[in-house]
Amino acid sequence: MTQPKLGVIKLPKWSVQLSHFVNSVAISDDAARVVAGTYFHNYNRGSGHSPNGTFGTYCYDSGGNQLWKDEFQGYEGVYSVGISGDGKVAAAGGWFKNNKGLLRAYNAATGKNLLNYSAIPDRVSSLSLSSDGSVLAAASDQIYVFTTSGQSFSSSPATIAFGNTPVPTSVVALHSDGTWLAACDQGGNVCLATIQNGAIVNTYNWTPPQPVPFVSIAISRSGESFVVGGGDIVYLFTKNSMIQGNGPVAQYNTPNGGTKQDVRWVAISDDGTFVTAVQNDGLAQTGLLYALSYSNGNLIPAWQNPNALNYNPNSTSMDSAAKYITAADGYPENAPGTFYLFDASSGNKLWDASTDNMNWPMVISADGSGITAGSDNGFLYYFQP
Repeated sequence: MTQPKLGVIKLPKWSVQLSHFVNSVAISDDAARVVAGTYFHNYNRGSGHSPNGTFGTYCYDSGGNQLWKDEFQGYEGVYSVGISGDGKVAAAGGWFKNNKGLLRAYNAATGKNLLNYSAIPDRVSSLSLSSDGSVLAAASDQIYVFTTSGQSFSSSPATIAFGNTPVPTSVVALHSDGTWLAACDQGGNVCLATIQNGAIVNTYNWTPPQPVPFVSIAISRSGESFVVGGGDIVYLFTKNSMIQGNGPVAQYNTPNGGTKQDVRWVAISDDGTFVTAVQNDGLAQTGLLYALSYSNGNLIPAWQNPNALNYNPNSTSMDSAAKYITAADGYPENAPGTFYLFDASSGNKLWDASTDNMNWPMVISADGSGITAGSDNGFLYYFQP
């Protein structure tokens, strides 16, 4: 195991300022298209700052040219966006009104609407698309699954209710082939569901011995593993371990970071053998990046020490080959943030890029050729590794 080294300062290939905070981004497998959503949250601003405004979903090509946008007057706006691996279908979810969720899907080339589902009574906090864009899963008061019918998505979703009502589903992830999904909630529940012809075939549930506020989930693209993070624990599952009722196949306990949501985000390699996680580091308001290898039933640190991050981290991702790892941080509001790129094998920091406000999403493409990121300064960024 090697000791991580420092990197260099990086400038984006391009950036563009959007409306409000850029809370979620997505990138196609070949990095040719990126999608971003804007939202607004009061934080500690007080009642004088309205959460109502103009929000939107925006799509750009790798050169920074806007392909389309979908702006609307709403409440808090877009919390999650997605794009299919082939770059043909995009989606956005969030709040439309304070009692009405937002869920829309688009032709990613033209912006043509493929779905505008208005029957969700709560915020859509997370969504996921299959690699070919034919299946869309969204997490809100329950899990909603849509499949394509002709040139658009069916208006009658399959649904899954699980967990401790009224705790909402935190996050959902679809396998790249669209035949199964995994989800978790802040009540400490994990669910796996199999999908066939637009219908939910079976569901399998697991709850840890002690409740864990799960906030992140990721599925391996070519394997049948998924990782869940929350509290001070990272759990690794396989599809079969859930179906057989055995729960996780491995777990890694991080040190107590002293916050309500220590482990903030997780990512997993295509084959399911390499995991990353970012964690808040207590009152110091700094962060840690862990890289974990799965071997002989254990999650083992891949580096000698976790990488130290400047601020509380909010996301991590990796490419298909598990060559690069990203991380984004920043806290509190109106304080600086940083985007990072690391070498996965050594943990060496390849570069970082500072912003004047905290950063949330940073996602690398599957082929490792492009990175998109967003910040509370309202900018969408595009980097080349």
